[in-house]
Amino acid sequence: MKFFFFLLAIVFLIAPLSANAYIDPGTGSFIVQVIVATVLGAVFYFKFFWRKMRNFFKQKILGRKEDESKKI
Repeated sequence: MKFFFFLLAIVFLIAPLSANAYIDPGTGSFIVQVIVATVLGAVFYFKFFWRKMRNFFKQKILGRKEDESKKI
């Protein structure tokens, strides 16, 4: 427990009291791009997963495989 307080004290002594942060427009557009890519990736992943599950249960309900239905 003493070690934790020691590390905490060192962090507070080293860290500056104020930070003059600057985020340029490139950083903002990059953050937006990452959010959009994450959302679209999740949508396509779940669409693919949903299609696989739907086909699996459709085959179970109909009692036949997809290959057998295409032989006609």
